[in-house]
Formats: sequence, structure tokens, C-alpha cells
Amino acid sequence: MSHNPRILRITTVSISLEKLLTGQLSFMEQNGFEIHTASHGVFNHPNHNEVISLSRKLNPFIDLKGLFELIKVIREIKPDIVHTHTPKAGLLGMLAAKICGVKIRMHTVGGLPLMEKGKILRNFLKIIERITYASATHVYCNSFGLKDYIARKLYYSKKLNVVGKGTTNGINTKQFHPDAVNQEVIDWHKNELGIEPEDYVFLFVGRIVKDKGIIELVESFESVHQNNKNTKLVLVGHFEEELDPLPHHIREAIAYNSQIINVGYQHDVRPYIALSDVLVFPSYREGFPNVPLQAGAMKKALLLSNINGCNEIVTHNENGLLVPPKTRKELIQAMELLHSDRTFADKLANAAHQSITSRYEQSVVWEALLNEYNLALAN
Repeated sequence: MSHNPRILRITTVSISLEKLLTGQLSFMEQNGFEIHTASHGVFNHPNHNEVISLSRKLNPFIDLKGLFELIKVIREIKPDIVHTHTPKAGLLGMLAAKICGVKIRMHTVGGLPLMEKGKILRNFLKIIERITYASATHVYCNSFGLKDYIARKLYYSKKLNVVGKGTTNGINTKQFHPDAVNQEVIDWHKNELGIEPEDYVFLFVGRIVKDKGIIELVESFESVHQNNKNTKLVLVGHFEEELDPLPHHIREAIAYNSQIINVGYQHDVRPYIALSDVLVFPSYREGFPNVPLQAGAMKKALLLSNINGCNEIVTHNENGLLVPPKTRKELIQAMELLHSDRTFADKLANAAHQSITSRYEQSVVWEALLNEYNLALAN
């Protein structure tokens, strides 16, 4: 091979390249790879970014255009490896790579939207996922639970694998550290948000959508607050009204309940993790979520739904609490327990910090993926 091995990383939207793969692309470049990226929207990578017509929504005209654009990009770049993330980029990227004869075609599954769809749409999305996996030479699930689900429900193959212990990018334990935000910054943010020193803060970070359990979270918090007036709920994330809208009464509660503080999308979530006491993450479905890793590494108590990925990060009553998804009674009980028993909450937070920093350090995840690339190129 006369040139450094070329890798084309494709995601549907550019923010996924930025958030899912923070630091990873530079690491691969430092280890001898020539990195190219493609997505809908501009990605601020030093070089080789291609803007493609891709949409997260089903749109046959845009999707067909995106497929042809990806074929053109692949033929121009001539990558040795095409590696895709997210469902739409996976389908079109793997098809384009196969059409162009790329020998190493990798797709990472970070979650399955079909889990929460109606029967007709779910069956259609199953077909799409199977086409993606059949077009790939390597399929990486970012949690062991997700791998088991795919093997049982969708596609059983020896090409299914998990990199390391799971997660797409690991956690930077120097960046997400208990002392990452100094007290002055924490106090400033609390003052800006109207959080009093005696307030107990529940935190959610992620997309403010139904699939993330926002309905149950808001209603459960309102119930908890009735008996515990020194509680607040901070929401960090953006709404997706087109893809997954919230009911009107939940939007109203977020907008007008003074104890629910919506700060919108934040480029740096660390100050909000630092000012909180508990991360509440009642999502319906995940591959392997990053937010619990970040909060746990910063020594915060974790209250997660008992689903794929989350139940690999947390062992119930040992380094966090798990509750069934789509439930209010258990969520309310867990929130009240952590609020009332601070010693227990601190014990869980310390255990989460220890388990996460020892298992999911970013450099370990990157090395494991680098090894996958080198093995594939050697064969």
C-alpha cells in the first residue's frame, strides 16, 4: 500500500461526528491513518470533510441522491475502510461502499429506533437494518445487550461484534473528572439558574424527546417536588418537534414550572453535571449512552432505566439504580430514595466513578478500535 490507509467515517448529521467521535479521528491520524469524513452539514475537521445529502427522516428522493453522492465520494477518495454510524448513514454508506468494491466495510450500531415504532414501520426498519448488516463486512454493536438483541431479533452472524467492553468512544476521564469544574463556576451557574444552596438537583442530559423518557421524568419530578420542595430538575438538550414531539402538557410543564429549568443544548455539559446531585436517565432505548459515563465519571449518582447499555454501566444498588422504562411509580420511589438517603446516594456515586473510570477510559476504547482496523487491513 503506497499511501497511508484511508478511512472514510460517515454519519447522517455532522453533530454525530463531533459528539460521537470526539478526539477519536485525531487519534487515528496520529496512528498512521488518513481520515476522511462525510455527513449532512459541515464538520469542523481539519481536512477531508464531504457534505452529503442525508436526512434522518425517510425521504426516498433525498436518500437516493445521498447514495449517488456517497458513491461519487468513495470513488474519488478510494478509502481502504468505510466506517458508518447512525441508521441512515449505515444503510447508504454500506450500500455505496459495497457498490464501489471497498473490501472493508464497517458499521457501528449505536441504538435501534425500530424498538419504539409501530408494527408496520418496525418491520420496514428491520428490513433496512438487515440490508445494512448484509452489506457490511463488520458490524459492531456498542453494547453486549444490543448485540444479543440483534442476534435474536434481526440478524445472526459471526460478523456481529463489540469493541472492547462497549461504548462508541469511551470517556475522557481527565475531562470528566470530579474536580473538572471549579466551585466559582458552579456557584455562578447556580446563581444564574436560581438554584439555592439547599436545593437538591436532578439532572437530565440528552434530546428532549419522548423516547428519552421525558414524559415520565417530568411527571415523576412534579410528584417528588410536592413532598420535597427543595428539589429542582435541570434539563440539558434540544427538542425535536418533527421527529419525536412531546405532548402539550409536558411542553407546558417544562416552559412554566419554575422548578424545572430548561437550559437547552450546551456545548459543554460539565458545569451542569457538577451542580447536580443525581443524573436521571429514563430512556426507552439506547445502544450505549455516553451521558451516564460522563456523570458517573464526575462522581454523580446514576438513576437509569433498565435497558441495553444502561444496565451494563450500572449494577442495581451497587453503583447506581435501575428502574423499568416507561414507569412512574418506580422512578418516583428511586428519586425520593436518593433525595432522602444522601449517604446511600454518595456510596452509589463513588462506586460509579470507580467502575466507569476503570472500564471505559477513552484511550482503551480507541486502542481496541485501532486494533480492529489493523486486523482487518492485515487479512
